[in-house]
Amino acid sequence: MKTFQLNALLFCLLTIFHSNNSVAQAPARANTHPLPPQYKIHTDGSVSLRVCFNASCAGQQTMLYSAEEMASVAAQMKICANKAGESNRFSLIQRLRIGVWQMELLAKKHYPPLANDLPVNDQEFGVEGRTDCVDNATNTTTFLKVLLELGYLQGWQIIEPKVRKPWDINRVHWTAAVRDSSNKTWSVDSWFRRHGHLPFVMPLSNWQREELAWEGPHQQLNPYPKNVADLCP
Repeated sequence: MKTFQLNALLFCLLTIFHSNNSVAQAPARANTHPLPPQYKIHTDGSVSLRVCFNASCAGQQTMLYSAEEMASVAAQMKICANKAGESNRFSLIQRLRIGVWQMELLAKKHYPPLANDLPVNDQEFGVEGRTDCVDNATNTTTFLKVLLELGYLQGWQIIEPKVRKPWDINRVHWTAAVRDSSNKTWSVDSWFRRHGHLPFVMPLSNWQREELAWEGPHQQLNPYPKNVADLCP
């Protein structure tokens, strides 16, 4: 997989303006930082939240996830049960990955053009529904905040998105980030896969060094099975 290319990472800084009847008005200029989470959990269990797309949150839409949809997300996450020791860390990470995955699938259900998104930003210039690193860090942080507030992410603290190589236009990159009960910080990076797939989770210090989550020891934390049950057998 090509990790960093100029044409890919420029999308993390530039906004492609687009609007239609279902999309909020595009910002006047590019957002070079992820936006703060914007959501509301309703008393009936439904959730309204903002989702970003079209590069640097040029496109934004507020979606309503029904109580039934959120219950389905919780049921999928619960497949990875609590275990002891390192097995518990693995299951905690998998529950987090499943949660982001399922929330992305719901976003695609409510706004189908998100299915056009590809891994990184290759070959999707001007494509409706594409997401760059600013979009992904914004959306993933929002999803994680919602899941934590609903009680589905015990053992985690959601922190502000993190950036690496901020002054290098060829390599700047954002990720959502979390902290575990031992105060260790982790990246939760959805940019390297197309929308609606499991994100990559790895220690933030390794992410900052541009190590690859699908190679070496990190790949053990990031399996990619065909169904949720295979993540935590």
